[in-house]
Amino acid sequence: MGGYECEGYSSKEQFFTTYLQGSSRHISYDQFLSSHLPEKARCLSIASGRSINELKLIQPGRDIICTDLDSICMAETLRLFPSFRFVKWNCMEDALLPESFDFVISLGFITLLDADSLKHFLQRMNSQLTPGGTLLLDTASSADSFFANLLHDYYLPIEARCLLPFLNLYRRLKGRAALRVEFKHHGFRYTDDEIVAAAKNAGFTLENIDYMDFENEWDRSLIYRHFLKRVPMLRGLFLQLGKRMPYVRMFTFRSKRL
Repeated sequence: MGGYECEGYSSKEQFFTTYLQGSSRHISYDQFLSSHLPEKARCLSIASGRSINELKLIQPGRDIICTDLDSICMAETLRLFPSFRFVKWNCMEDALLPESFDFVISLGFITLLDADSLKHFLQRMNSQLTPGGTLLLDTASSADSFFANLLHDYYLPIEARCLLPFLNLYRRLKGRAALRVEFKHHGFRYTDDEIVAAAKNAGFTLENIDYMDFENEWDRSLIYRHFLKRVPMLRGLFLQLGKRMPYVRMFTFRSKRL
């Protein structure tokens, strides 16, 4: 897949320092998965990308097969992690894999899916599990809520447009090209109830929702990232406010198939 560079593969330590330790999202995933995945469970990871968290779990011996539309830095990964297993697989369109799994892990993939695609995805994942198997599902976004929408749709655009003239003046003095404000579609955001309802219709029951990573959304703000978070008292305040829009929402669903 395009857009990925194979840097940070000199050693296992460098790999995890480069791709895991600096990411609050991946740290949250690691904490959750390390405590919720049984050591002997057979696991399938969906849209694994660079397989950062999966490799952290594979290292001590967990049984995980990673999948995606294509591999990323395969030669470099196998050199560091010889037990890494990857299957090129389109989880939405290709035939189901011939084996069933105790756990299916999906970290962030559903942010790419509209409501109909989400329904289709959940049905397929239920079919890929053993009877009574578990789906660990993360949304990689805060919920579609008033507080999060206020940040995304109003504050961040205003901040960007207000700061743009000052940033461009600084860049011109440094001989750099000017910046511009772009609005991008970062994916579909769902409420907890919407996700639970879709999973229920696909044959799952909800066991638990864990909320983590209360700072990721604030880090979208240049003012917060470079100034406010450096003041411990202010950072603590924003972390408390961030609990209203956790970036990592880990859903644990159990298949009702017998």
